[in-house]
Amino acid sequence: MVQRLELNCLIEVNSRTTDNRPTQEGRWNEGVFSCWRIIILNYSQLDADFPDGARDGPGITCRGACGIPRRGKRNRDTPTPRERRNRRAMRKPGRSKNQKKARANAIHLQLEDFSSVPHSFVFNRGQVGMNIHQLITDMRKLMEPFTARSLQVRKKNLLKDFVAVAGPLGVTHFLIFTKSSASVNFKMARLPRGPTLTFKVHQYSLVKDVVSSLKRHRMHAQQFTHHPLLVLNNFGGDGMHIKLMATMFQNMFPTINVYKVRLNTIKRCVLISYNPETHMVSIRH
Repeated sequence: MVQRLELNCLIEVNSRTTDNRPTQEGRWNEGVFSCWRIIILNYSQLDADFPDGARDGPGITCRGACGIPRRGKRNRDTPTPRERRNRRAMRKPGRSKNQKKARANAIHLQLEDFSSVPHSFVFNRGQVGMNIHQLITDMRKLMEPFTARSLQVRKKNLLKDFVAVAGPLGVTHFLIFTKSSASVNFKMARLPRGPTLTFKVHQYSLVKDVVSSLKRHRMHAQQFTHHPLLVLNNFGGDGMHIKLMATMFQNMFPTINVYKVRLNTIKRCVLISYNPETHMVSIRH
């Protein structure tokens, strides 16, 4: 007969004192557990010494209290070696100090680049109608991704409210649409000290009108993740107002470094042309 050893702990419990601090002599007062007696016995001795149901002592289940599982039953709280290996395999690899510094530096540079580019608000003042609201939505598509796509305007909002919000958000340009009984007007304002250019809108076409006229149109969300390429035409005149318009249009869009730009990121183009005979500006996207 093969004898199996099992660890059985007998615990003697004394009365607990309210003061567990050390005395002046440097000794501790009596605590909960005064002594531990560990006896290693085999099964035959356990059966002889303890009757059924009293192997762990009166009122004390020592195997469960000491964390020693019973034979044949695995403790649910302690993982098996296979579970430990699986947990190590599923654990994400930690980053080194150099990787953390590189990541923090990349985030800092990205925030600097984002704050250095111009941002815009496109909104209306007064009642303009459904078509002008759709034109404002199309204009926000043109100015993406550095514009407030979901800007909500209420009737009680004043222009100074937009100016107060524009400073903390880094907004540099306002594109404002207004409508009167005679025409539709379009204003471009540079913050915080101007200038402001005012145009009269003679005619316009919405994006849905252009898309409906095409058999196959290619327009997806990835085209609007990067800013468009700006092309100016016939803005080389001698007039001061022409140079001012050219400067305003150029400063509305981020600058492009020809040595670092990736051509596959340029998906859109904005063509702004000036007609010196009619003194009209056309914008195509």
